[in-house]
Amino acid sequence: MLPFFNEEELLKPSMLAKRVPNFPSTVLIVWSSSLCAAVRDRFKPKTISTFRCGVPCPVYGFKYKGREIACVNIPIGAPVAAGFIEEYIVCGAKRFVCIGTCGSLSPLTQGNLIVPTHAYRDEGVSWHYATHDSPWIKVSTAMETDVILDSLGVPHICGKVWTCDAFYRETPSAIKLMKDQGVLAVEMECAANMAVSQFRGVDCYQMLFSADRLEGDYWEQGSLGKRKRSVDDRLVEIALEVAIAD
Repeated sequence: MLPFFNEEELLKPSMLAKRVPNFPSTVLIVWSSSLCAAVRDRFKPKTISTFRCGVPCPVYGFKYKGREIACVNIPIGAPVAAGFIEEYIVCGAKRFVCIGTCGSLSPLTQGNLIVPTHAYRDEGVSWHYATHDSPWIKVSTAMETDVILDSLGVPHICGKVWTCDAFYRETPSAIKLMKDQGVLAVEMECAANMAVSQFRGVDCYQMLFSADRLEGDYWEQGSLGKRKRSVDDRLVEIALEVAIAD
């Protein structure tokens, strides 16, 4: 990895993205098409922009309890998430609420949302936005998210996660190393989301729900690809309550 150079980049997000008049200041980012479908079916949103990352990703706009919200379903992976956050800050976004799936490394996650407090930086993006003095990045909004979920009566657990690009290379030794450090789950974007948001001075709230499981000696599919619509509806509602919390 190159040393961290805290200097201006040659290609700036503002060279490719432009300010969008009246763009919502709060954006809900999901990685699940069923969560996005729950938003579309309930709110009948309008397409207010399109994020292009090889494939077009519509950005939907709607109102929730009188507040303007944008929502997008982007492909998995830290570089895509970083690119979206960068460009939509230019469009006018100041607050991102991210809700995604993860692989459970602990039985404590079952039945709970996970609020990441720290993310292990096993991806490439965060190393270009944050100093190299630690392999962990702190999720600065974790305590606030914890308080909001408590006020909503939402079962959840706060703790460390592992941001890993290589989901087909989550080996037993790597999993043991993470579990020995108290890591609750493995996912693909948290460290990057936080590094980009902190570097650009915007807020990013993150929540995860476990799908597959890597807690034991073999992989289990768990609820991956098998969630009920009622669960998606509830997850969307929780994310939106976090999005409008003052």
